[in-house]
Amino acid sequence: MRTNRLFLLLAMVAGMSVSSVFAQNQKMQKPQLTPEQRIEKRVEVMQRKLMLDDKTAAKFAPLYKEYLEAMKNCMPDPKEKKRPENALTDAQIDKQITDRFAAHRKMLDTQEKYYQQFKKILTMRQVETLFNTPCHSGMNKDRMKSGHRKSEFDRRMGRPESAPVCPMHPNAPESPQPEV
Repeated sequence: MRTNRLFLLLAMVAGMSVSSVFAQNQKMQKPQLTPEQRIEKRVEVMQRKLMLDDKTAAKFAPLYKEYLEAMKNCMPDPKEKKRPENALTDAQIDKQITDRFAAHRKMLDTQEKYYQQFKKILTMRQVETLFNTPCHSGMNKDRMKSGHRKSEFDRRMGRPESAPVCPMHPNAPESPQPEV
């Protein structure tokens, strides 16, 4: 009788642990989207967010896809940055920074180019929504993937969590001017 209870208890514990492991495996399996599918999804989300009618959506979709591709091409290849930062020489650090400046310049030029085109088919409120949407350019992708990273970053930088991250943002707090 005692061995039956012990066997029953062990079977229950094993059953519960197997079911929890099975549930964890099911959660982690998200459908992997191809880059084209991700772009399509972003276009659909933006069309809903902008509340576009069918006529405008037909003009917007190809232009927005082209814009997303152009912005993606502005970003440096993430595979290039594999070495730890403390293993870089001064010349390599200088090159990284200059490359980053060039990428930002290229992104800004691309945004200005497509801004002119979006202005022709969207209202200014829609254009504002389009360009103020987080991650529309992929610049903050890493921090936006998980909410705790952003707030952790903000705490380290001494910013309140609700403060805009980008200093160019229209609602960014004014930085104190050095006294002369």
